[in-house]
Amino acid sequence: MRTAEHIPSTDHPTEAGISRSLRWPWRVCAVLAVVLLFVANLEAWAYPNVADTSQFVGTTRDVIEREEVREALATRIVDSLLVDAPTLRASIGDTLIAIVTGLLGSERFQAIFSGVATQLQLALVHGERLSIVIESPELQAVIMAMVQILAPDRAQELSLENGTLQIELFSDAVLPSYKSEITILRWAGIAAGIVGIVLLALPYAVRRDRWSVRLAGIALVSTAIITFLVIVLANRIIDIQIDDRQLRTVVAHITDGFFGWLIAQTTVLLLLGIALCVYGFSLERWWRRLALRPAESATVPG
Repeated sequence: MRTAEHIPSTDHPTEAGISRSLRWPWRVCAVLAVVLLFVANLEAWAYPNVADTSQFVGTTRDVIEREEVREALATRIVDSLLVDAPTLRASIGDTLIAIVTGLLGSERFQAIFSGVATQLQLALVHGERLSIVIESPELQAVIMAMVQILAPDRAQELSLENGTLQIELFSDAVLPSYKSEITILRWAGIAAGIVGIVLLALPYAVRRDRWSVRLAGIALVSTAIITFLVIVLANRIIDIQIDDRQLRTVVAHITDGFFGWLIAQTTVLLLLGIALCVYGFSLERWWRRLALRPAESATVPG
């Protein structure tokens, strides 16, 4: 007596379908991990490099020595000296800017950069409302000599305080402050890093499969890509926040100097993510080949 063949019912979801449907919560965890790890990556870069005074001054001093930044500082010096003489500024201003730019590049005036870097750190990072001022007897002597040659009538009008020339580079009105952002980033970054790592490792801790390894790798790669995009857009953000052209040049170059650390740090994150992706995909292919071998051997006639 023939028995009817059993036809599998299609009313119930297959095991593969159930597995795919159960992946969505872990994908949500990965998306949240990307956002949190992005914040943590910024904190791990910003706080040690920007909030630390010695690190900030060291990096900023190297950046300020660049010709574009020295030219911006020289422009501010000349504008400050000739603020009440627009005709004189138009006639000899470019000559003075070129001379001062060259002077700032000499070893004799390197100490000026440390003072400017320290004042910038106090204003940008610690939120202190102060003006960036140059106070240098050596620079004073050179500038006084140049003004006496190029514009003798202006020599008596220079602002002197305690016998030293005071040149205001940037007033407190044009200096932005990132104190609140750095403070928030400090504590939010620590919390985000802890929660982000937990969310990144949670799928593998529960599932123990190669798909979870790939998911973690994709999340790290995504975090690195977002960070690189923010670096690219940083100069545009600075253009929006700072109206003063010379100050914008100085801050943009300082930001570029600090971004070198962030790029290196994010590159490590990117390589780790790529390694996890390669490892996860390689495991899957290896596992499939291993699973197919018994089936192939069973079909070979004896």
